[in-house]
Amino acid sequence: GGLQPEVAEAVGALPPSVLAALARPWAERCREASSVLTGTSLLPGTPCPRQRLRAGDTIWYVPVVARRQLFERHVEAQFVFIFDIREFRYWQAAFGVTQTVIVVMVLALSALFFSRDVDKLVLVPIERMIIKVDDIRKNPLSVATFGAGPRPFKPRLKAKLKAGVLLETVMLENTITKLGTLLALGFGEAGVDIVAENMDEANARVVATIPGQKVEAIFGFCNLRHFGVITEVLQERSMVFVNQVAEIVHRVVDQFLGAPSANLGQAFLLVWQFNHFQLQGRSKVADLSVMAFVQVVAALSRDAALATYNEHPRLKSKVPDFRVGVGFGLHLGWAIAGAIGSDFKID
Repeated sequence: GGLQPEVAEAVGALPPSVLAALARPWAERCREASSVLTGTSLLPGTPCPRQRLRAGDTIWYVPVVARRQLFERHVEAQFVFIFDIREFRYWQAAFGVTQTVIVVMVLALSALFFSRDVDKLVLVPIERMIIKVDDIRKNPLSVATFGAGPRPFKPRLKAKLKAGVLLETVMLENTITKLGTLLALGFGEAGVDIVAENMDEANARVVATIPGQKVEAIFGFCNLRHFGVITEVLQERSMVFVNQVAEIVHRVVDQFLGAPSANLGQAFLLVWQFNHFQLQGRSKVADLSVMAFVQVVAALSRDAALATYNEHPRLKSKVPDFRVGVGFGLHLGWAIAGAIGSDFKID
């Protein structure tokens, strides 16, 4: 008529349908391997659950026998409880799939972040370096445009740079840029062919003394006035003075499509090559060369740093009406451009 109090407390109240099924005669017979199970099923429409369900959807519980020999001698049957755990398996599978998805997402995100760091810190700088070297190989003067704009750095990388911890790839990239810049500054436009031809070779041997080539150009000659007096008075500071003048002369000439070629101490050689321009534009190049020298005179007169030399007492004592001045000369013709020297030193 009901469960014992301690059993009811352990399993809880059973539904009336379950109590009715347990109260009926246990007449259902199910074959299980070499045994025959006689009992009743609480699953509606499933008299033999083990035959209808998968093996993993059920679980067996068998009472533990304390005296095994006595049990085998006198007892012909044993209680077996079979539980339906399909819902448990369902949620177990759902949690397993969820866990797998989470693990895959974590691994994918980890790989993404790792790949992003590798790309940002290694692959992208290496690609930039390859592009820079290739640009220098094709046109050594293009290195002047490498530092035209600041590269965006992440805050973490900025912090490392501020702290003095410079990444090796950044150091290598900066070194390539500096070497290329020094290469362009050292050889100038006249030495572009030497650099390009040597970097275009497949081997590592440097051939500096390549044959010259004939070029048509406008050659400008800019000479510093009173250079001997300036050197005598300023001594080592004469280099600063010459560089101040050179900065103005070179900048203006570059703005007017010319190129600095060489420095002869007190004079600057400037070139406007015709092979950079079409035939009908050569007359305009001549006008640009004249206007460049006019602008140089104006820029030298307006420069505040050079104006201080006009009032230098020792320079005034040597040349009473001393003023920073330059003389110019222009020549149109052809010349042989190339390297002069040996494997030890070329100009």
